[in-house]
Amino acid sequence: ENKGVSSARNLGIIMSESEWITFIDSDDWVSENFLGKLYTLENVDFVASYYKGVGWNEWVSKPYSNALFSSDEMPQGISQYLFHFNTVWSKLFKKEIIVKYNIVFNEDLNYGEDTCFVLNYFLYINSFKTLSNVDYYYNGIYFYENSGNNVAEPDGAPLLLPNAGPSGEENVARRRRDLHRG
Repeated sequence: ENKGVSSARNLGIIMSESEWITFIDSDDWVSENFLGKLYTLENVDFVASYYKGVGWNEWVSKPYSNALFSSDEMPQGISQYLFHFNTVWSKLFKKEIIVKYNIVFNEDLNYGEDTCFVLNYFLYINSFKTLSNVDYYYNGIYFYENSGNNVAEPDGAPLLLPNAGPSGEENVARRRRDLHRG
């Protein structure tokens, strides 16, 4: 029985055997060295890189600098980046922290469950790192098709899709064909 994305992610956390956990949506893709670039030998609790949205319109999320925020620098880092961490994909989380503090995805939410997870996680971390590389590719076609012409920018602000008429539809159809060709 399909209980939704939050249930699947919670089960994945339980079943994982790794020190680090990442999440990749089933319709998105990553570069060949996605995990290698995210993994760091520095002792941090969270790592984030930015991502590229592809499909209906191509964009890159707000660029991060290559930066390390230790416990002393956490307030600055949180004020600079926290509201850009509203998804769990393109990031690494320490499983130890998730398990120790029983951080789970709320299975009663249909929207915003990623944001709640990240905010809960940030209550218990002492450091994080941001990376400037783009190795996660967000599939914007699904979002476009399921929201009509009203879509969101990477920062969550509503945006009326440019070329929402026939040319916009053609762009989506072209991208879908490109995706299925592999």
